[in-house]
Amino acid sequence: MKRRRLDAFGGGGDDIGDADWESYTGVATLVAAPALTAALTAALGPTRGAACFAALDKLPCARAHVYPHARLDTIFSTTRGWWREYVSTRLVQPVRLLLVAEAPPWRGPDEPVSYIFKPDDDEYAGGLLGPIVQAVASHLGETPPAFVKRDGASKSGVLTWLGARGVLLVDPLPFALSYTKLAGQHSSLRASRSYAHLCAEGWNLALHDLETEHIKIHDHVAIAFSLRTAARAVLSAHEGVRLPLPGGRAVAVAEETHCFASSAGYPNAALLEQILSRMPMPSCAGVDGEEVTVHMRRGGVDQGG
Repeated sequence: MKRRRLDAFGGGGDDIGDADWESYTGVATLVAAPALTAALTAALGPTRGAACFAALDKLPCARAHVYPHARLDTIFSTTRGWWREYVSTRLVQPVRLLLVAEAPPWRGPDEPVSYIFKPDDDEYAGGLLGPIVQAVASHLGETPPAFVKRDGASKSGVLTWLGARGVLLVDPLPFALSYTKLAGQHSSLRASRSYAHLCAEGWNLALHDLETEHIKIHDHVAIAFSLRTAARAVLSAHEGVRLPLPGGRAVAVAEETHCFASSAGYPNAALLEQILSRMPMPSCAGVDGEEVTVHMRRGGVDQGG
């Protein structure tokens, strides 16, 4: 896949920068992360998969706050399981709204793993789910079930409601990251080229998951990003104007018009409503030909209902 240079991101030091990942020869310790290694190898191949781990270790945060590969692997396998559970049990419509976030939240070894798709979660207090529910309900003219933070039954009901309306969120980064300012390096972490490469490669892993899970995506799916730096990284790798989707499709989107993060960086319901007013969620009446059935890339894509 042809990519342009990630000129929007900084470099320097021992950052991987714009090295050719197809011929990367660095050494990364993958033994402690079998689930991540298997997923990245399946989607990207062993060379680019190893380069992802090397880039992870070169993120600015790694110098002040080490992310052990074993813990990253646990968070990845756990959150991926919850994502798949949502897809298989709650996503009963073709995807009408595809939300692109960033990464599962980092949690230390002594903390419970948290994730937007964790069911019956009495600990969830994230700021992403509420604005999504509010914006989708307003756009569709519906009254959603009440969402109360740290209430597992409330969260489970909201997830079922979103799945019934074809809402799916994916992360371009398989590596959990913290959303707090770690030693003042929150901004520098997301400005590095290693971060940009990880988001770009991680999007290919997300596409691979969409295909292997046979997820149906509507031909006119609405798309929105919840974090500007992740949007910039993913789009910069693809000329900055089109987001690749399974089946060889690409949708015209832009960071400036398809991101619902406020100026302070938080998900904002009003901004997501504005995006949906320009790129409405399509109707899912089950009409043949209105959706794309996604299969594994090696098996091809079946266009049709």
